[in-house]
Amino acid sequence: MKSKILIAVAFLAGSLITQAQTSVSTSSSSNKSSVSVSISDNNGQSRSSTSISVSSDNDSYHLTARFDKHKTEKVKSFLMDELGTKNHSAKGSSHEWEKEENNELLYLIRLSNGRLKIFLDKELASESTIRLFEGMGEEVSELISGSKKRDRRRR
Repeated sequence: MKSKILIAVAFLAGSLITQAQTSVSTSSSSNKSSVSVSISDNNGQSRSSTSISVSSDNDSYHLTARFDKHKTEKVKSFLMDELGTKNHSAKGSSHEWEKEENNELLYLIRLSNGRLKIFLDKELASESTIRLFEGMGEEVSELISGSKKRDRRRR
């Protein structure tokens, strides 16, 4: 019974995340989505906790996530594959990708043990960069939550 509830919660969480990231808004509307899932054992001890918040409007795109620390390496590998080492810096276990355009911050991504923050200034970004970041947000949300878009379609 507990596993059925967890599957339902994961499905709902994944659906909300996907809905928040699939549209590029050209009107003055904004999309916000926040999902938090915590899994405990029979003694009430927390075994797993994931929180993902996405906000997207005409001006900017934000993603903030907290997740189990053991998933940090997967997220780092994904971001390295997508963004490479250009505009990347590392200090200890923290990683940052930062790019400025015309002396203004275009994007900032910060990754450390179990935490991720993504910011993109849509007023400075090209359409292809906006699509890239929104796609990365969707994929990284799937990595963190363990839910895949194609798995949700089968249910």
